[in-house]
Amino acid sequence: MIDLPETSELTVDRTAVLRRQLMDTMLADPPKPARATTPPTRGLLVAAVLVFVLVVAGLAAAVAITVTATHRGSSDSVVVDSDTLDVLYQGRRITQDDLVELTRAGKGTFTTTDADTEHDLHATRAFDTLEELDAYSADYLAWQKSKADGADVDAWGTLRP
Repeated sequence: MIDLPETSELTVDRTAVLRRQLMDTMLADPPKPARATTPPTRGLLVAAVLVFVLVVAGLAAAVAITVTATHRGSSDSVVVDSDTLDVLYQGRRITQDDLVELTRAGKGTFTTTDADTEHDLHATRAFDTLEELDAYSADYLAWQKSKADGADVDAWGTLRP
């Protein structure tokens, strides 16, 4: 058995001395340096923009699916305004009526309209899967980046008809 010394009660004076010693020790220690923050890298910014565009494209696709589903009726014909954009599907131009038929067959359900395709080709694009839409969005973003960086790029409609 180990005999421990008896603990003695601290006196008020002894407590004040210990408190002062502790405060002196704490004040004597230099503060820890603040952690240096590094600015975001270009890659991180590009990735953030890509994620944002893909989320927006996904939301647009969800809205397009919802609108298409809610406008399906018993009528077999669709009235299309003359200023409505054509549809590009698998590299070929189709009508809005063709897109309705494709959608009924479960294809062409995801659509997106980028500014260059709308302006240059007066069209929107239709895809069968979200993966196809995501791949298209990634290609379009890479083309826009090349164009913004001053690269000599062909018109988007000639690259992705």
